[in-house]
Amino acid sequence: TLLEAPLLTRKEGRENIATCEGDIEKEAITMTLAFSQAVSSRSSLWLGRAQIIDTKPVTAQAPNRRRAAVTMQEFAPDELPPRDAGNHPLLQEATQRVLKDFLTRRAVKTIAFYFLEFHDAPSRNWLLRFDNFDDKDKTKSFKDSDAYITRMLTAPEEDCTVVMGHPRGYFKREYKFKITPAKIAHRILAARAQLAEEFSNDLKLIKAENEEINREHVVKIFTTSEKERNAAKTLIFDSDPFSGSTTPLRAANYRKFKNLLTELAIGRALARYRAEEAHYYLWLGEHQHSNPTENGDDFIKGLLTRPAEHRTNPDAVISPVKIATDIMSYRETIAGEWMRQLLDVPEENLTLERNVLEKTFVHTSDKKEDGGRPATP
Repeated sequence: TLLEAPLLTRKEGRENIATCEGDIEKEAITMTLAFSQAVSSRSSLWLGRAQIIDTKPVTAQAPNRRRAAVTMQEFAPDELPPRDAGNHPLLQEATQRVLKDFLTRRAVKTIAFYFLEFHDAPSRNWLLRFDNFDDKDKTKSFKDSDAYITRMLTAPEEDCTVVMGHPRGYFKREYKFKITPAKIAHRILAARAQLAEEFSNDLKLIKAENEEINREHVVKIFTTSEKERNAAKTLIFDSDPFSGSTTPLRAANYRKFKNLLTELAIGRALARYRAEEAHYYLWLGEHQHSNPTENGDDFIKGLLTRPAEHRTNPDAVISPVKIATDIMSYRETIAGEWMRQLLDVPEENLTLERNVLEKTFVHTSDKKEDGGRPATP
């Protein structure tokens, strides 16, 4: 049986993934690419044990792609591609690491905000400089949060001096003090536990956010007045920054992790389409490249308003509405995974502190033995 289908070489697929823009964590992109390559390797480019026998330029609808005529052989029962490649354990594991790093980043930003509010500029500046956190946060390259906290817990005290006085040089005074990194690290862990509880509550709203996007789309179809559309909108998330029961950056955290959810959901959809529906994979990759996902909700709303497109080789109809539905479904799936993971944050914090204490205890005992004094029992 001869089947013609558009295929990507491994190099083209790597370039397509690498050009996806937005705030998605680099590690999640890497894991998505690694998994999709594993699927293509296991199923010989999506279609089982296919063998490329000829290559020809694709039709004018996709001038930059190539297609191949392939011969199909029967699948072995244990070599069928997974039903939903987007929920593969490799992607779930990458998503868990992304959440932990994101949670730590927001905890550090929260403590930096507290330092700013209490006019403790030296501590704030030290925190942002430690381990080049500020630069890593801006470039989205911060990772391995446990190692970051461990380095801070074991860092030595630093002597600091602040000079204050009149701008013209009158009445200058010097104030000397110490910065204890371990105390700041404990504050970050406490903030991380509090944020985990807040995130768990706020993640429950993702389903309502998806329903609101669908409802707004229906209202937009039947209503031409912008005023009526705005009046029909429902506010899903509301937070009072001056309330004593919430962190000061809760609203910003909610927007950021909702956008991150959308980015990760797009990554899972790409992994699934690469394994199952090549046309959808190519279309979504190109659409994301030309429409950066700075706002996850706007990205989904844009998909809902796009008309269907026809592709050839083989003939297929691309439905952007279906893609939007899949992304929203993955958003809910990832939100559920995160809610379960966030329950373990307090215990993970205790384990991290315990490990640091044990290492410190062993190091102190070894020093005493080397000095000829008895080790601490």
